[in-house]
Amino acid sequence: MSAAGDDHAGLRPEPPKTFYQGVVDLPGYGEAPNRCRAMTPVGFCEEGHTLLGRSSCGTRYCPDHWRDWCEDAVVNMVAQLAAYRYAQEMGPRKRLCHVVASPPQDRRYSVRSLWETRSEAYDALKAAGVRGGATVTHPYRTNDRGDALYQTAKENGDLDDDTGKWRFLREVSEDFEDLTRYIEAEPHYHALAAVEDVDGEAAPNGWVVKRIRTFDTFHPRDQKAYRDMAATAYYTLTHGANQQGRSTTTYFGEVHSFTPSEELTATMWERIQLEAEKAVRRPRRRRRARKAKPSVRGRRSAHTTTVRRLRWTCTISVSIWRMRSGRAR
Repeated sequence: MSAAGDDHAGLRPEPPKTFYQGVVDLPGYGEAPNRCRAMTPVGFCEEGHTLLGRSSCGTRYCPDHWRDWCEDAVVNMVAQLAAYRYAQEMGPRKRLCHVVASPPQDRRYSVRSLWETRSEAYDALKAAGVRGGATVTHPYRTNDRGDALYQTAKENGDLDDDTGKWRFLREVSEDFEDLTRYIEAEPHYHALAAVEDVDGEAAPNGWVVKRIRTFDTFHPRDQKAYRDMAATAYYTLTHGANQQGRSTTTYFGEVHSFTPSEELTATMWERIQLEAEKAVRRPRRRRRARKAKPSVRGRRSAHTTTVRRLRWTCTISVSIWRMRSGRAR
């Protein structure tokens, strides 16, 4: 599941002053809870031997199981958004867009203000025409070093076309401290937003609201529409803000107040939930193959040779790289 095409360049030339580094990190970079175990007894075979099965703590902090938390969150998000879209009248009210809101840069952002500014983001999005949606708080963006490493990897043919920048940088980093070489603090807020047309100029002073893309037309039995929402939701969650006691994703506006069990028939709501689950969860055959994949440490180790070569290639200056790629912030 990927939404590599949803990467966006920095909305601002320079990041604001921030003071939450070391407190707010990303999913998968915390400590595994005590209940977390790789395998757990699930029953007995005909011979009476204990059968072991995969066990997941399902927390966003766990280095091994944070993706399970991510999948659960995406299923819920896609189901809620799909139900809301289904309930709307035919036409532009069914439209859903990926929108990003960047707050004023002349402030100082502490841990507290990072989360409190999310409420301001709701207001900025509504001013730009958004009726509601699901938001993901992002505390960091990639820096020039991370951008150059990713760009070089793509040019050298070391990455699949659907490999996003954040996925690549996560996999080549040993831990969060290592990842900080490729990122810098800059708060912004992604939204899967119910909106007919985004009017960025109507946003409050100092805010930048930008539409990234429009999602596929929705039909309750069209898996393509569900997968389209799921891919973006999953990708934004992989580098959302992670802090104990705070929610990485939230709902606002009409989507927050919408209750599918009350607005839809039981049959339709169940159907939408099943389609959302199907769009996110991998088939059983593929899930078995997934168990045989290398561990997180193994995947990172496999990248070591490639990364060393890329870092050597990236000794060119950032300014030269920018001119060659034609990219400017």
